[in-house]
Amino acid sequence: MVPVAVSGNDDLKKLLGKDTVCVVHVDLVNIDIDAVFNNGRKPLEPFLEAIDVESWNKYRDTVKSGKTLLTDGLGIKDVYLVIAFGGNTFPIPGYVAIPKTDTLNASAISSMLDSANDSMEINFVFSETDDFYCITITPINRHLITAEEFGRKRQETAQSFARRSMTDRPEFLEAHETVRDYPIQVLFAPPKYVKKIFSEIRPELPEPLEKIDLAAMINGLRWKAVGIDPAKPELLGIVEAETELDAQVMDALGHQFLSRASAELLKYLQRCSEDAEYTQKIVRNQGPELLESLLKAYPSVINEENLKLLENGLIPKPKGKRFTVKWSEETINTVFAKLGPIIVDVIAKNIAVTRYDAQQKQLTHNFKMLGLGMHNYHDTKKCFPPAFTVDENGKPLHSWRVLILPYVEQSALYESIRLDEPWDSEYNRQFHDKMPDVYYNPMYPDSDKNRNTNFCIVVGPDTFGKAGDKGPKLHDLKDGTSSNTVMVIERKTPVCWMAPIDISQENAYLGINKNPEGIGGLCRDGINTLLGDGAAMFIPETVDLETLQNLLDMNAGKSINFP
Repeated sequence: MVPVAVSGNDDLKKLLGKDTVCVVHVDLVNIDIDAVFNNGRKPLEPFLEAIDVESWNKYRDTVKSGKTLLTDGLGIKDVYLVIAFGGNTFPIPGYVAIPKTDTLNASAISSMLDSANDSMEINFVFSETDDFYCITITPINRHLITAEEFGRKRQETAQSFARRSMTDRPEFLEAHETVRDYPIQVLFAPPKYVKKIFSEIRPELPEPLEKIDLAAMINGLRWKAVGIDPAKPELLGIVEAETELDAQVMDALGHQFLSRASAELLKYLQRCSEDAEYTQKIVRNQGPELLESLLKAYPSVINEENLKLLENGLIPKPKGKRFTVKWSEETINTVFAKLGPIIVDVIAKNIAVTRYDAQQKQLTHNFKMLGLGMHNYHDTKKCFPPAFTVDENGKPLHSWRVLILPYVEQSALYESIRLDEPWDSEYNRQFHDKMPDVYYNPMYPDSDKNRNTNFCIVVGPDTFGKAGDKGPKLHDLKDGTSSNTVMVIERKTPVCWMAPIDISQENAYLGINKNPEGIGGLCRDGINTLLGDGAAMFIPETVDLETLQNLLDMNAGKSINFP
């Protein structure tokens, strides 16, 4: 074995155990934030079309302030993330280690972690060794257990961390020497027992990669090192095999893996671009976001030539036992120029999906709160509210949304409204922009949050909505449990929350998104409803008219099941 110089590796040596799989080291002091932002703008331009110089500089200053807080305020110069696999560290797969220094403010770090623990569903355990302050992460939600139980579990975590076995791992030190000049270092080396596990179980990859010998790739690997300098920017990746023969095997298997994966991707995209029915099936089962982004880049960017270039860039020919890849600023700019638009598109779509999911969750919550309000009204009045009240001449006065205010925690607002005057009287107009949050639909972000809603009742001879002093009683809903009768549903066009305007039975029976004054909304592929039993239900836009009408008809008495 080649002798390894270990100067400067003392901290690393003290962190290595027989179970250690990966170590990430960040040298905070030697990361030049100004250079990162100055040189990083060019490769990131595809991401930054909407970001002006002032905003960019603001982000830079925020990051600089964060680094100053860590390095000068807390005294943190280096941070190590140590990841282990099984062994004595279980159930703690990893921990953060901060080398002790004279300036390190341990009490401030501990206080910061305690503050984070109060607001998060995981828990940070702060402990120390002779040379490090260590932070372990454990999935303990302190809000779900007693203080005594929480303290016991934290103590168990600290003890588990203390039991970790430290030992010599020269392969990590060798890896570190190759990238020690980079401020960010990622070191990976599989322990011997991990290699043994792979040799014994010989796991198979899914088709079409099932014949690739994954165990041979792991067993032949001695270590992998990645050095990153975000200020240049520059990336150095080095892989060392156990022997030259292992390097040749890894080279062949690596190219085989990427070639098959590339061929499968191209075949998949070609079929999607030619077969609309197949594409729709994929979209329904897996979501459209990534597929749409890939198809947009196929075949101009995602093609055989570019994938081959990427393959050769990731797996160069080995020299002896070692593979070396170095990406300079020019290479990184080239890669980002090609892949940037795809990455941006995927990120944008996933942000949209995350936002959509959050909006859908809030909408469902609001419907459930309406359901509670409706049933609380029924418990008190012995009937549900009418769709709207009328004056002595039959003219609409107030919506059901006003009538249930005391039952959705809005008694003060209810008592302020003059119920004997129309909803749009000179006096009552002052409340038009006081809409309670329970009527807000987050799927309409451009509408006035304080005024408009599309939560409506279907009004007609066969439906839940009736005009007058009283609405239907629970036993009037003929399905027996009221779980198949729609009580509240989305209207295509929002209305003022106080307006006695809903959806006519005639318009509702046309179907979903068929009429501006009928049923509809901005949810993907359907609309949300509140059933007579107080449960929220999503109705797909593809529902047939007969099923929809049975749901709206409180006299139908039929059970409804969606596929």
